[in-house]
Amino acid sequence: MELIPSLLSIWTGKRVPADYNTIISASNYKDFIDCINELSSENWEKGQKYFYGYKL
Repeated sequence: MELIPSLLSIWTGKRVPADYNTIISASNYKDFIDCINELSSENWEKGQKYFYGYKL
């Protein structure tokens, strides 16, 4: 589970509001929801590989 923030940043090229030691709490969950909503609104193509937001 520790690699998810790094992988999301590498794949999407966007800053993820977490690091290895981040625990989701009442004070930071909105940042995660906003990040998820932003990422899910992107035009990702199923089966494609991405590196810093660029399709390989």
